[in-house]
Amino acid sequence: MNPTRRLSLFCSLKRTSLMRQAALLGLLGISAVAGAADMQELDDGVLSQVQGKDGVSFALNLNTSIGSNVFSVDTAGKPTSISQNNVKVTGFYALSLDIVNGAAGKPDFMNWVYPDIASTKPLNIVYDMAITADGKTFGSSVTLSEYLNAGSSMQLSSSDKGGMAFGLAQKLSIASVLMQPNGLGNTGGQFSMSGVSLGAASGTGAWVIADLVNQPGQFNIVRESGGDRLQFGIDFPKVGDAATGKMNIENITFNTPTGPLNLGSSSIGSMQLQHFNIKFRSQ
Repeated sequence: MNPTRRLSLFCSLKRTSLMRQAALLGLLGISAVAGAADMQELDDGVLSQVQGKDGVSFALNLNTSIGSNVFSVDTAGKPTSISQNNVKVTGFYALSLDIVNGAAGKPDFMNWVYPDIASTKPLNIVYDMAITADGKTFGSSVTLSEYLNAGSSMQLSSSDKGGMAFGLAQKLSIASVLMQPNGLGNTGGQFSMSGVSLGAASGTGAWVIADLVNQPGQFNIVRESGGDRLQFGIDFPKVGDAATGKMNIENITFNTPTGPLNLGSSSIGSMQLQHFNIKFRSQ
């Protein structure tokens, strides 16, 4: 891995005002650049707005390039690997991390939130992906343009079933998704989607896919005949129905040898995830 990164970052113990933290960082940054001889005291009015609370907030102005990221294993002499090459990420990204008190009788949980704020610099992500297995390699170049997931969140906590429980709320919009199996820039066999969005079925919020209280997700190890298994899933809703979400894709197109195949748009106005369970067994 040979990463080259240029990041603009601020980190604060205050979680109530992202813009206020940015303004404070600007003041601190000006003083630091000026040098110790030119440092000045901050105004009492500014300092009075700084509060020490649980949690950390980040705002990242990304301009990242990673040459290669490879995960590989060897099974009975046959190498298997997943690699992401020529990864490039640009744009503005904000998030906050807090430890939140659980409900009565419940453990505390970690709350990871992407603030629902407008960004004039949405993420743009490009990478080449390759999967090698059984002596064969399959790959595709992936491009995500104007990716925004502001308004999404994830919660992590211990579980009374063992392992870890999680909650997940997803809201995203992507201007375009390109998958190019013959390499970046090669439109032969290209699959593309444009105007992709996902969120709550009503309003402008996130679709709650898993909820720590009403419909928790679960990571744990279960013992069954034949060996232990890693279990990943989402429980049936405990209270009422599962939350509803909606998805919209403005256009889906395949490039075929005879020309583009335009499949038009796709829209799901209301969908629910009632239950999901998958188990992995190692040989």
